[in-house]
Amino acid sequence: MHAPLIASAVVTAAYLVGYLALSLAYDRRLDARLRAALGRRLGADVAWTHHAGWADPFSDATSAAYEGWGTDAGPVKRLVVSVAHLAVIVLLGVGPIVVYLLATFAGLLHPLVAWVALFLLLPIFGLFWAGRFRPRSGRP
Repeated sequence: MHAPLIASAVVTAAYLVGYLALSLAYDRRLDARLRAALGRRLGADVAWTHHAGWADPFSDATSAAYEGWGTDAGPVKRLVVSVAHLAVIVLLGVGPIVVYLLATFAGLLHPLVAWVALFLLLPIFGLFWAGRFRPRSGRP
């Protein structure tokens, strides 16, 4: 049994506004602060860089290029920066979507509202978290 349609719509609207606010706050303030803190800890400059796609050695497939955190420091520091960026995306970008889906699967939200929410959550994720839909190189 799931929640009534109107109650689910109100909760979902509030959740979407919260997720958009989190995404905007991350984009405008948190991103630079997290990169600066990581850079201080590593003793290296952490900035947005363009990552070219890589070729799969077992087929003709290649991955798409994307924008993400990077550094010119050694390979270990580059790996730490990449893992940190992935952790931020998973925790702050994907985490709220997973929580919403878990609430839907638990029957706390109406499925019709959940479908509408997914069509709104995914574009927010794509614009603010995926690093593929808008160039971010050169940002402070």
